Amino acid sequence: MSHFKLSSVMALGFGIVTALLLVVSVASYSGLQSAVTGFGNYRTLARDTNLLGRLQANMLMMRMNVKDFNISGDQKDADEFNAYATSTGAFLEEAKREIVQPELASLIIEIDRKIDEYKRAFEQIKAFRVSRNKAVEVGMDPNGLKMREDLTAMVESASKDGMASVAYHAGRAQEHLLLGRLYALKFLQDNHQADADRALQELQSNLDPLFATLEKELQDSHRRSLMESAKITRNAYLSAFKEAVTIIEARNKVIKESLDRLGPEVAKAVEDVKLSLKNEQDKLGPAVQAANEATITLVIIVSLLSVLVAIIIGWYITRLVLRPLGGEPAFLTNLVTRVSEGNLNVKIETKPGDTSSLMAAMANMVERLRGVVGEVKLAADSVGSGSAQMSSSSDSLSQGASEAAASVEETSAAMEQMSGNIAQNSDNARQTQTIAQQASQDAREGGKAVASAVTAMKEIADKISIIEEIARQTNLLALNAAIEAARAGEHGKGFAVVAAEVRKLAERSQSAASEISQLSTSSVEVSERAGSIINKLVPDIQRTAELVAQITTASIEQNQGVDQINRAIQQLDQVTQQNAGTAEEMAATAVELQGQARQLQDTVSFFSMDHGVTRQGRASQQHLVTAHPKVTARALPKTSKPVVHAAPMPKAPTAKAGSAKSSGVMLDLSDDDDNDADYQRF
Repeated sequence: MSHFKLSSVMALGFGIVTALLLVVSVASYSGLQSAVTGFGNYRTLARDTNLLGRLQANMLMMRMNVKDFNISGDQKDADEFNAYATSTGAFLEEAKREIVQPELASLIIEIDRKIDEYKRAFEQIKAFRVSRNKAVEVGMDPNGLKMREDLTAMVESASKDGMASVAYHAGRAQEHLLLGRLYALKFLQDNHQADADRALQELQSNLDPLFATLEKELQDSHRRSLMESAKITRNAYLSAFKEAVTIIEARNKVIKESLDRLGPEVAKAVEDVKLSLKNEQDKLGPAVQAANEATITLVIIVSLLSVLVAIIIGWYITRLVLRPLGGEPAFLTNLVTRVSEGNLNVKIETKPGDTSSLMAAMANMVERLRGVVGEVKLAADSVGSGSAQMSSSSDSLSQGASEAAASVEETSAAMEQMSGNIAQNSDNARQTQTIAQQASQDAREGGKAVASAVTAMKEIADKISIIEEIARQTNLLALNAAIEAARAGEHGKGFAVVAAEVRKLAERSQSAASEISQLSTSSVEVSERAGSIINKLVPDIQRTAELVAQITTASIEQNQGVDQINRAIQQLDQVTQQNAGTAEEMAATAVELQGQARQLQDTVSFFSMDHGVTRQGRASQQHLVTAHPKVTARALPKTSKPVVHAAPMPKAPTAKAGSAKSSGVMLDLSDDDDNDADYQRF
């Protein structure tokens, strides 16, 4: 197989191993798939069995609640029955979805039908219970109590009147009544027919002769009315009791023919389905276990065969790989590591006649690297010297431009502040003008209001004088009325009193009208003076508004002039900022070029060679400038942020011998072109 390529041999070897692994994988997958299917089926059967168990438990609780309800009639038992019935219905729906075997599915449907019939029968039981309770509570309990009270009253009345025979027979009737009620209660609790018969015997057969005897002996109307009441309540009690007996017999018939029959049938059907699922589980478990064991055996055999084939292929590929390397991989690794660390003084010895191995290629590469690195060192020294001089000149230019930009920025800020103050003064003057105009308008309106008030007060004074005259006339009339009352003598006394009161009222009205007239006259004088003062203020306020308007106009013109100056300064600031940015950009470019030159020197210094190869490079280093002023980033105004653009580097031509990834710079240092004609060689 020596004429095959290494890639073909490795592909064939790994292909064989991959094929064997594929066989193992297919066998494992097939076995696992079979196991998953088996376990899935087993899990399904287990879930169905568990579901049937829960269904069976819920059905049992339903039957228990039915028994409890029949005994106690408690609504709590009916509510629990409904809750378990709901859960049972949900389990049945889930069983219909999960169980797909035809014979089992038909059993599930039959179970569902019987459970529905069971629930309908329980609803009948609940209705019977309501009717039974109504008969007992409405018919039996109140009538039994009333009948006992009537017989007790009859016994007490007869005993009080000395009617011993009546008291005796009434007592016997009360005894049979209590026995009848006792056996009726026992029948309601235990539903024994013998108790019902004994109750009917006591209440009917034994009471009728006693009631007949009492009807013959009773003469007193009160006791006869008690006797009639007892007979009526006895008949009502018997009717209610017979109704209860009929209801209980019908209920017991439903229990016997429906509930007691359906409950065991459903339980048996659920048990049959559960046992069928259990038998399928017992068959499926061993089958899944046997299939898993067979899969494990197959996987072990194929895995051992794959390991053996992989060992043989690995041994052959190792022989095939070492031949083109020309040496041990560890030696080659050490050699490459030393070269990667910059040691070009390594000596590589190849086997006689070996010109195509990796070892021989490494020897040729190291020899050529020695020459290339020497040339790169000379070029890096020249670039470093020129970039240092360029950096010094750019730094001086950048410093001057930055200082000019800072001065212009300060001037611009001062003008902006001055413009803001002028604008504020203009705004204040405008507001003052508005206030003065409004004050003038208000003063004018106030003068009008004062004039109107003066007119109104004069009218009020005229009206008050009329009121004074009316009061004076009323006073005269009251005086005349008093005189006429005095002439009338005894008949005019009442009129005289009224006339005196009218006179007093007229005097008070005249006095009040006189005071109001004086106040009105005084108010008119004050209002006239206030109106005169306001009329004098109006021209002064208007003059103030005109002066403020002139101030506002002057402020606006001043603000416009400052804005023009500010825009001119901002344009100058932009030009200065551009100059500063350009200077900074040139300085940064020089710094970057110097840094790249130093980086190139550091990169080349990574390699170590014989003294004879690097002597010329060390001699050229004496011409380098070893100290340069450091370019620092100055704080430029916030309106400009200089952007440093790196000078584009010429793209190196593609190496003829190939390309490799490196953390350094890829250079072509051959002398076949004139790209280095602008540089001075030392």
